Amino acid sequence: MPTLAETWIQEGIRQGLRQAREEARQIGRQEGAATFILQQLRMRLGEIDIRTEERIRALEFAQLEQLAEALLKFAAVEDLAGWLAVHSTRKISDGSDLISPFEGHCDKDRHLKSSYDNLLFDSTGAIAVVTLNRPERRNALSLALMEELIDCLGSIGRSAELRAVILAANGPAFCAGHDLSEMQDRSIGDYRRIFDICTTLMTTIQSIPQPVIAEVQGIATAAGCQLVATCDMAVSCDAAQFATPGVRIGLFCTTPMVALTRAIGRKRALEMLMTGTPIDAPTAAEWGLVNRVVETAKLREATLALAERVAAASPLTVGIGKQAFYAQIDLDQAKAYAYAKEVMSLNAVADDAQEGIGAFLQKRPRAASKAAFSRRASSAAQSRHAAPPYASLRARKRA
Repeated sequence: MPTLAETWIQEGIRQGLRQAREEARQIGRQEGAATFILQQLRMRLGEIDIRTEERIRALEFAQLEQLAEALLKFAAVEDLAGWLAVHSTRKISDGSDLISPFEGHCDKDRHLKSSYDNLLFDSTGAIAVVTLNRPERRNALSLALMEELIDCLGSIGRSAELRAVILAANGPAFCAGHDLSEMQDRSIGDYRRIFDICTTLMTTIQSIPQPVIAEVQGIATAAGCQLVATCDMAVSCDAAQFATPGVRIGLFCTTPMVALTRAIGRKRALEMLMTGTPIDAPTAAEWGLVNRVVETAKLREATLALAERVAAASPLTVGIGKQAFYAQIDLDQAKAYAYAKEVMSLNAVADDAQEGIGAFLQKRPRAASKAAFSRRASSAAQSRHAAPPYASLRARKRA
């Protein structure tokens, strides 16, 4: 029999565990609501800049409920800015005022550009094909190329017609990493700008709702390898190679390390990073850097087939799932489950989910996607007295 002191200790541990689980549940619920709201805002208004995203994630759960009700009435980012100016009082990490001019926001009405200096853009049905087009420089990521790629992907992310993206390249190399001709005898400010833009590029790939599939036809090194690791999926030809050789020239591949480690794990990433030795395509598939390897002649066919399979699903569901995947991947299990169940609950009330469930039960084809919010949410937008999209969450919170 445990002593009285041991019983008290055990009860204290149990109480601590209960409190930790409750905190994880609350944090997960708040993160889930914030992520879902950001997804809806991007679909309605276009790209949301990083500062605004941080402001939204800093809101309390009750404020997120209010924002969920209000966002259906937003027609432009200025509406969101006005709402945040009234309802948000917290400051972001750098201490600056939360009222921002939405620096770098892209107008949602701007059409996709068909012509770039360093890229080619085309589409096949609902599939966007973006091709790196600096073959004479082995498609090195110059500042101009990265900025064009950010612009192009951002525009694709605002498109309701495009449902998947293939990122391809012209020439014998997929991408040779950063353009070293832009990295000699520069100031630390110049280097910071290069890596800031590179980070924005990688973040953009994972933040747009459409899955981005790398089509790797040749060698991908350094930031080029990072590009492959960052893409949501990748298909490689059997002749491709992958490497992070920066250690050999005295510039460790530190930013590529972030994406590479998350794709293939610590030990394998460290082997690539510390030796600079290339790996072949079958090894890349075995390690999880690419999804599959095919013959060079069948590369576009295989990549397009994967993209079309993705594009056949509901774009709302895919967009929610993609954002939820990246949001939960670095959480511990308790927080990940708390977050995921909240997002899935919100997803379940969407028209696309209800239509898909009904089609499955009735053994009929699923109708095309129509709207981001459920019929219940749309009705709420038409009447100030109707229950908001988060009414069920509010009722559970009171209970």
